[in-house]
Amino acid sequence: MHLIAYEAITSYGYALNDPVNAIDPDGNLIIFVNGFMYNQWANQDNRKTLSWYVNYGDKGDKPVLETFKNLNYRPYPGERTLAVNSPTYLGEHFSYWGNESNNKAGVGGLFSQIYDDYNTRYISASADNNSQATDRFAEGVKAGNNLIEQLESGEMKLGEKETIKIIGHSQGAAFAAGMVSVLAKHAKYSSKLEVVHYLSPHQPGDFKHPSNIEAHQWSTGGDNVSSTPSNLLTWLNGGSALYQID
Repeated sequence: MHLIAYEAITSYGYALNDPVNAIDPDGNLIIFVNGFMYNQWANQDNRKTLSWYVNYGDKGDKPVLETFKNLNYRPYPGERTLAVNSPTYLGEHFSYWGNESNNKAGVGGLFSQIYDDYNTRYISASADNNSQATDRFAEGVKAGNNLIEQLESGEMKLGEKETIKIIGHSQGAAFAAGMVSVLAKHAKYSSKLEVVHYLSPHQPGDFKHPSNIEAHQWSTGGDNVSSTPSNLLTWLNGGSALYQID
């Protein structure tokens, strides 16, 4: 595990300033796991229906309890679906690391350029603001098993010499580690799992990464969400501090 303190990674710094070691012309699948989505969390409404009393005065009856479809239904967390181009919420794509019309945009596009790999899948690991890494890791285990099922069924294809790269951000780091834990133990896919990147991992001291898989942790001490424990955000985000992932 490489712990790297990044201060200025931009789209202008090709291959994270390591163009020799970060080129993978044969790779075929990059999986991006996003973290907390504030808008989804703030606007959540898990009620599928709403009920209230309606007075049908023309009949002289007493108010009747009626049930109506909640037009503002916005369940949270969203679906844990491996999607093409960008993550999905309520079946709709939303932008996170890139742009559906430009596969070189954003951080997702940067990694695609680094690995010269544009066969990408996205999954949202956005969870409650005070969620814990152990819970997100467990969800990642389920997603890892689902990925293997899709690969085995042919729903998702991976050539004989092609590899898998997984990139998890913030809350999605623990989720990504859960996926990795499954793949790393698999007789067939452990050898295909090439590398994992953890970007600004949230609660990095609360989950582990398999020692047989190359990984890079990108953290900065000035990250007020994932690295600095003594501030108001600690109460809001479940607590996190700067550690090297075990």
